[in-house]
Amino acid sequence: MAYDRYDETTSSLLLALKEEEQWAASYLKSELQESQIDALRRFYGDEYGDEVDGRSRVTTREVYELIQWLRPDLRRAFTSGDKVFEFEGVTAESDQYADEATDLVNHVFLSDNEGERELDAFIFDGLLQRVGVMACEWREAEYSPAQEVTGINSIQFQALQADPETEILAQDVRQDAPDEAHQDGLYIDLKIKRRTKDAYPEVFAIAPEDFRVAARTVDLQSARYAGDIVRMMRGEAKRKWPDYAEEIDAHHGDTGGFNTDERRAERFRDLEGWDAGSVRDGKGDDADEIEIMREYIRHDLDQDGMPELIRCYRLGDCLLEHEEVDEHIYAHWTPIPVPHRLFGLSIYDEAKDIQRTKTVLLRNMLDSVYFSVVPRVGADTTKVSQRGLDALLTVRPGVVIETNGPPADAVFPFVTPDLSQSALNAMQWMDRVGESRTGVNRSAQPMDPDLLHDTAKGVELLQNAASVRKEEIARNLAVGLQVLGMKLYRLLHKHQNEARSVKIAGQWRNIEPQAWKATVRCTVSVGLGTGAREKQMAMLQLIQGDQIAWVQAYGPGTPVVTPEHLHNLVTEKLRLLGFKSPAKFFGDPVVQNPETGEVQPFVPQPAPDPNMAKVQAQIQEGQARLQLDAQKMQVGAQIDAQKAQVDAQVRQMEAEAGAQADARKAELDAQIAKMRAEGELTIMREKAVLEAQLKREQMQFEMQMALAQFEFEKEIAREKLTIQREQAEAKASMNGSASSTTGPSFGGKPG
Repeated sequence: MAYDRYDETTSSLLLALKEEEQWAASYLKSELQESQIDALRRFYGDEYGDEVDGRSRVTTREVYELIQWLRPDLRRAFTSGDKVFEFEGVTAESDQYADEATDLVNHVFLSDNEGERELDAFIFDGLLQRVGVMACEWREAEYSPAQEVTGINSIQFQALQADPETEILAQDVRQDAPDEAHQDGLYIDLKIKRRTKDAYPEVFAIAPEDFRVAARTVDLQSARYAGDIVRMMRGEAKRKWPDYAEEIDAHHGDTGGFNTDERRAERFRDLEGWDAGSVRDGKGDDADEIEIMREYIRHDLDQDGMPELIRCYRLGDCLLEHEEVDEHIYAHWTPIPVPHRLFGLSIYDEAKDIQRTKTVLLRNMLDSVYFSVVPRVGADTTKVSQRGLDALLTVRPGVVIETNGPPADAVFPFVTPDLSQSALNAMQWMDRVGESRTGVNRSAQPMDPDLLHDTAKGVELLQNAASVRKEEIARNLAVGLQVLGMKLYRLLHKHQNEARSVKIAGQWRNIEPQAWKATVRCTVSVGLGTGAREKQMAMLQLIQGDQIAWVQAYGPGTPVVTPEHLHNLVTEKLRLLGFKSPAKFFGDPVVQNPETGEVQPFVPQPAPDPNMAKVQAQIQEGQARLQLDAQKMQVGAQIDAQKAQVDAQVRQMEAEAGAQADARKAELDAQIAKMRAEGELTIMREKAVLEAQLKREQMQFEMQMALAQFEFEKEIAREKLTIQREQAEAKASMNGSASSTTGPSFGGKPG
């Protein structure tokens, strides 16, 4: 790759990285590669390569047995309880946050991460390959792929804005006709992604063949150069470093992988084809696995005369990323430290010659037994037929050997003495050598039948000696875990920007790492106890007896033995019994106030002095009588006062009731007078209206009567005139008849 893409400072950093990585890889290969490869072979019980056909090829497994005995015991020593790390403040101000740090860091290690599995790998690598490496780094939150949400209303938009698990990448607001769901007429289109996993400190073990460190490093925390190989798919690398997608696509081959490190090939030797490289290497596919160097180097990047610690990600000659950091991510341990060296010795180094020697002795013992059971035979070819010779060469029970003459003259065996007992004695001696070296012996292993015949004192001495060696290895492991614990503490303090809610001992607690102080110290307790568990339980019983005696003598309020001390002892006893947390059986004596967040320890009341019990009883009796008399006087005064108060209240109520009755009566009288006046006025009005109406009706009646009388009189007059006319006509008619008879008549019809 051309270096003209980088400036002079970055180019010098890249050259320094390549040079340091080359020296580190050469150093690790020259010092460790062969021993680590052979350690894996001895752990698996492979043959040595010097086997002879026809002879025993069996191998012993001392390396495997020793590691498998130490491995679970060491893991249980640190994870049998619920606290791997414990923090204490260096100052009074920082000490108040120590318990919170202890709870959260252990929760992160054991719950957020698969802490027990990573710790097991950490222990295994150290026991077998001289060094175990564990790292922790801040893992950012993970999100789902971006998705589009269209046509939501304002209420839904506000809900998504308030959701802490949702991040809005883009938004578009449009106005349209309102409906029942969009009463304001706003239609919102969003592009969002949802958080699928919160950010947390990730803890992981690193395979020894993937680790790099500067040659002759003594202290890893101040190493000039350290790094490891990160494997990821090509597509993942392009998403993480999109500016270098072209260089990532063009890269082929490994960086310190299978093709250049035989240790990784040995680790995956049972997988066909893996010793030659990645199965998909060279295809240019985004799913190809590539190896990226994650490196920490002390380099004067800003040319100020002081080297800074720079974290870099590099793919071959391509520097993908670099930035200045406070510390690297690695913590290491070695079972048997060698002063002034980073890498010490492993259990393999202590047991490899024992395994080799016992393998030779076991093979010779088996060969001796075999030769004594099936000895070699001499034969006279002149007296044994060809078929007889073939039968002699075939070791098979009951085979017939043809001879020419007596068989005793033709065939005679070579008697080989059985020396297996001598070889067995030598193997037992080698077992004692191994026990003295490693501290793992049969006396420390449960249910050994040979121990039934040993004295109790001798067994105890052997167990104590074994415990001392194992405890020394465990303390070396604890040093590496202390470094890891402090790195986890600093990661949470730096990156955990909001309160974290965790469940501790059955109670939910809100912890804010931002409030922690940097002045704390991490401790890792070593609690071994496979063979000495009963002894440790007996010691705890003695301590508990002293605690009870102290509380009985000085009362439960004594500061020497507090409820927290008793709770710690019970926790330790339960840990020895195999329970991780005492929350199932006992509560926490320190409770956090959910409203204020303050820690409120339980404070018991001190017990009374038994010597003062009688005096206190007399004093209490006199005080009770005085209190009774005072209470009687107080009750009498209260009764009198209450009676006077009741009488005054009754008189006041009577006066108020009389005044209220008078006022009410006056009010009622006024209302009655008013109602009477209004009724009389209403009656007068109605009477006037009725009289006026009556007069009108009377006048109308009179007029009608007058009119009717007039009409009647008129009709009568008309009738009279009609009658008179008829009478006149009738008279005239009569007068006419008479004049015609008697003489002429004069005149006519009147008028």
